[in-house]
Amino acid sequence: MQTIEAEALRLGLAQLSVEASITARGFFEGKGFVIGGAQRVTRRGEDFLNYLMFKNIVN
Repeated sequence: MQTIEAEALRLGLAQLSVEASITARGFFEGKGFVIGGAQRVTRRGEDFLNYLMFKNIVN
């Protein structure tokens, strides 16, 4: 994650976003991401709940 954030800063990005699964939510929260909202997505005919999450990387 540090490498991703460093590259994002090098590219001039101020924020990262991810669509995290229920299982991955805790990982991203532990890295400073906050939930922007829950959403249902369909993949291969199956519905899944995931979370749109954001992290500001510029203070």
